Amino acid sequence: MQRKVIPIKNYLMVVLLFCLLIGLIYYLIVWYRVTDDYTKSLNNPFLATINVNELENYIIDNPDIIIYLADSYDNDIDFFEESFKNYIISNDLKKEFIYIDSRKIDDYSALDEYLSDDLKTKKIGIVNKNNILIVKDGKIVDILYKNSQTINISDVEIFLENNGVLDD
Repeated sequence: MQRKVIPIKNYLMVVLLFCLLIGLIYYLIVWYRVTDDYTKSLNNPFLATINVNELENYIIDNPDIIIYLADSYDNDIDFFEESFKNYIISNDLKKEFIYIDSRKIDDYSALDEYLSDDLKTKKIGIVNKNNILIVKDGKIVDILYKNSQTINISDVEIFLENNGVLDD
């Protein structure tokens, strides 16, 4: 009996398929981890989340709140949000805040109807997509950034202290 000779080309094809299979497995593992982290973050939001359409009803039930307005896809504020989360936890402010995704706001004039008369008189509106708004008696009485700026934790601390949120 004569042994059949297997060409080198076949060995190379098996090695190539093996490498492709390992690459596909690695990709699927990474994809699973990313989607798993994303779904966990959606299922366990840190702050109560509402959209602008629900704001009127929410304010009727909770006339004194603090609105954290931020773009959910803005990776530039990830560092801020981590320190903001720690700040809220350390000062026990989680029940005071609600979150509105500014990416889902088509027209900021929907928020302008909640501005206090004082802010309307001064012609102060919401210009920053990442901002904090103080609501008292169903009206927005103060806005952290009246000009377009990058949000940071030290500004938030001073803003909340000035608005009597903290008893320091």
